[in-house]
Amino acid sequence: MLAKKKCMQATQTADNLDSNTIEMLTKALKAGFECLRNGDLANAQSLYEKALQVDPRLDEAWHYLGVIEQQLGNLSRANEYLATAVKLSPGNFLCHFNRGVILQEMNDLDEAVNEYRFAVKLKPDYFQAHENLGVALQDLGKVREAAASFKKALKYNSNSILARRNLGTVLEAEGNWRESLAQFNQVLHNNPADPETRMKRAMLLLRCGEYENGWKEYEWRQHSPGFRDQNPARSYPFPKWDGSDPAGKTLLIHSEQGLGDEVMFASCLPDMIAAFGLCIVECDPRLQDIFQRSFPNAHIISRRSLSDLSWVNDLPAIDWRLPIAGLPRFFRKNPKDFPQKPFLSADSGRCSQWAERLNKDNGELKIGISWRGGRDARAKTYRSMALGEMAPILEIDAARFISLQYDGDAGEVDQLPERLRGKVEFMPDLDLFSDLENLLALMSNLDLVISVDNSTVHFAGALGVPTWALLPALPDWRWQEKGEGSDWYPSVHLWRRSFSNEDWEPTARRVAEALMNVGVLSHCQGMDACEIDLDSVKKSKIMVQEAGERAGNSSDPSCLLLNDTSAWYHWGCSCTSIALHEGIRGRGFSLQALPHYLSSRLSGLPSTLEEFRDRPRFLTWLERQPHLIEPLQRVESVVINGEGTLHGLSDSAVGLLYLAYHAKQTLGKHVQIVNHSCYPDGTADLSSSPALELYKEVYSGLDFIGIRETISAELLEQMGVRVESTFDCLPLFLRQFFQTAPEKDDHVILAGSVAWQPSQIPAFAKWIESCRKKGLKVKVLVGAEAFLAGDDVSFVSSLAAVLPQPAWELTMATSESEWLQHIASARLLVSGRFHHSLAAAWLKTPFLLFGSNTPKIPGLMKMLGLNNSFIPFSNEWGKDLARKTKCSLANPGENLADRQKLQDLEKLSEKNFSGLENYRIKKITKETQK
Repeated sequence: MLAKKKCMQATQTADNLDSNTIEMLTKALKAGFECLRNGDLANAQSLYEKALQVDPRLDEAWHYLGVIEQQLGNLSRANEYLATAVKLSPGNFLCHFNRGVILQEMNDLDEAVNEYRFAVKLKPDYFQAHENLGVALQDLGKVREAAASFKKALKYNSNSILARRNLGTVLEAEGNWRESLAQFNQVLHNNPADPETRMKRAMLLLRCGEYENGWKEYEWRQHSPGFRDQNPARSYPFPKWDGSDPAGKTLLIHSEQGLGDEVMFASCLPDMIAAFGLCIVECDPRLQDIFQRSFPNAHIISRRSLSDLSWVNDLPAIDWRLPIAGLPRFFRKNPKDFPQKPFLSADSGRCSQWAERLNKDNGELKIGISWRGGRDARAKTYRSMALGEMAPILEIDAARFISLQYDGDAGEVDQLPERLRGKVEFMPDLDLFSDLENLLALMSNLDLVISVDNSTVHFAGALGVPTWALLPALPDWRWQEKGEGSDWYPSVHLWRRSFSNEDWEPTARRVAEALMNVGVLSHCQGMDACEIDLDSVKKSKIMVQEAGERAGNSSDPSCLLLNDTSAWYHWGCSCTSIALHEGIRGRGFSLQALPHYLSSRLSGLPSTLEEFRDRPRFLTWLERQPHLIEPLQRVESVVINGEGTLHGLSDSAVGLLYLAYHAKQTLGKHVQIVNHSCYPDGTADLSSSPALELYKEVYSGLDFIGIRETISAELLEQMGVRVESTFDCLPLFLRQFFQTAPEKDDHVILAGSVAWQPSQIPAFAKWIESCRKKGLKVKVLVGAEAFLAGDDVSFVSSLAAVLPQPAWELTMATSESEWLQHIASARLLVSGRFHHSLAAAWLKTPFLLFGSNTPKIPGLMKMLGLNNSFIPFSNEWGKDLARKTKCSLANPGENLADRQKLQDLEKLSEKNFSGLENYRIKKITKETQK
């Protein structure tokens, strides 16, 4: 009826439209909307365009054509269509709203604000429009107006996470830390595992100097999409350090975040280097020589591509790894832990050259300046200033100003008054972005650096150069909420812009007044950049060979591991992938790996079996996958980590099948799938389906298929596919990396499942209450290196809505070891996850399991001989859980696997690598015969 009404409104003044035509248009609009709702954009677009050919006044057709173009990424055209819809139907709040969305994506924020204001004027309770209006105002720096919009959104929907989280952000921007924290806490009361809010709370705590709690919250960063968009997760085939005894061990510290962050967190490197037997530090290639000179007792390597792991073979055996941003959690728990001396050293030869070039001894004050900073659009707008806004500073006569702005342009001098245009010197022969060696040498010869918040401040502070940092009203968390000094860099003085000032001029004038003060100038000139006395540092003679080099031989076979889950979903996935890495390298293969999140984002996949088989199509498709084509061309063997990914016809599954099929059939590689449970249709039953047909064709041509549980193996054998019975690789990780289990305490673990249902939440809540009555603490266990399981996040939120904390405790494990410690010390695990159950079995923790998205859990129980531990979902599921929990707590041995069975299964885990071993033997035999 709605579609018909809209059609008639739009056509009532049109000529020659009879009732049949109106009825036809009504049906076309209705069909178009159904196609759009079902994701069939092409047919929806065709229907709307045909309707407009009959009557171009159909506002609904213009509206949804705009929505379609937006989804296709054609924002300019989408805006044109929505503008037409708004003109035809100015009273339609939805048209205004959707045009606002498009304008916001186009970064036309002022016009987006106008459209959102139209929408809320037409529909005052439209909370989504209030939300978006608040975000647009926030991006324009109008924080008070943004706060009002978020409050309006909460008035109409008090459960809006977006509005409450962003209200906390703008309250923080106004300096209202207490109320900001209250808003974040309210979000987390209802949604305890919300990564974005956890990250915001972390930065607020760090800003306020609450370091110990702040660094703990900061571990949520890789789960936050906003953070991960700028810092893509990378897979490293080593367990994460959890604070265990570092003596005599080797640690890989890997790079993370931007250049300035790497430098800032590098202040912790001396602490870590002193604690460990050997530290291998991965960094931005531009920093490699600088870090090697500044930290001579470490071995410094440069960051490689996402899939390239060949460098691992050229290093000593690595015991643990840790991202550089994880160091402060262990070494910066309060302000007194921060270093009081410089930690970077510039090259002495270059320093001498710059001293001569700058004529350093002529008594003239030399000041480096930088005026732009920030990685994303919002940060750039907030942190940066125009060169012209530095005019009060540049007025100082007794100073020489040298540009340190890496993307600076001498043309920007035109912004300055004519009398100041000769005051700023640019160094056209110095690449300030790439040539960091010369940048540091130049800085070391300056008397003062004045810069907005960017990497310039970090470099100057790390060198010990006196530095004045010009900060916005709400500076980044690292500069804290107040004060003129920096915990990170003793030589940095902080100049904070007032919340009442919308421009930089008052701050620039304050800085200029300070520069004209003779005492301040004398203070600056007396604070020469401190040079690190390398003579007092034990010169490192690290020879990687002496430390136990495992360099790969050029004749070693090469392998590409697809679906590497070492940074994915939960820590059990990490353990398994690390065991795969160890097993493949241990059999003499040089290894490259493609993280799961990349293989799950493959686009342009075939939609029919004919397209799937088409070899020319595959080669054309492969050329459009730059992260795939090089490693696939270089390697001889492809190993796919089957995990639970290969079932059904999701993009992830089809992408891996496509690569497996053509790596074998088209590229002639040795291809195998290991560590695997396979259910083409998600069940253990054979039926005729496109999925079954595709899996059978792909699997029948592969060299080796290792299946990790019985039900899956039986299904594939019924399909006529030859498989090898193996087991999951998690026990191999436990054997190598986790030998000491803690004592049991009075807690039980609840972990999620990919197949949990909202209807089960009351039963979980009742189970938690019954455990508490028995004197047991209930921990809901989550955690991953990155991409925290979405079903865990929703499970925790649903549980909090029925039974909020502190009735139970959300426990976020921050490493593989911590995850295993929680399971090992529990009296009982209740879970629907395959790897959690495996860990419990090997760690002698009784466990009860409920269902997953395939029969892999019953298959696991069959191999462990613990069928009684499985609780299938049914109407009596809650009662069964309560009854079996009571029995297990009274008689734990009933839910523990036999020791001999575990040993036998561990041997089966090793068989995942038998295909590679056979391939290597055949290769050596062929080469010998030649």
